[in-house]
Amino acid sequence: MMRVDLTAIHNLMFKFYGSRNMQMDTIVESKHFLRPKEIIIKFDFKKDCNLDIEKLTRRLARHIWNVHNFFVTVKDDTIEICIIFYINKKLKDFDFEFSEN
Repeated sequence: MMRVDLTAIHNLMFKFYGSRNMQMDTIVESKHFLRPKEIIIKFDFKKDCNLDIEKLTRRLARHIWNVHNFFVTVKDDTIEICIIFYINKKLKDFDFEFSEN
């Protein structure tokens, strides 16, 4: 079961990084409208705080369980957390046009 505790993540960002705003975008497929494929959460942060990405990732791992992957990026004055719940299975295409046979 995939679980993300949004309240705990928001409290963590407020406590350690002084975040006041949270914005969340979801990517949902049309056939699975109840299961989001991916969530992007954006937070602002104070400029004077000590921002360590590795420490933030470890803190977030306590509140994000059983997902495919998640990662943290810093752009301008926002921290973006991207949580990927699942990846679609795609058919592999093997092209033998350039083989030596």
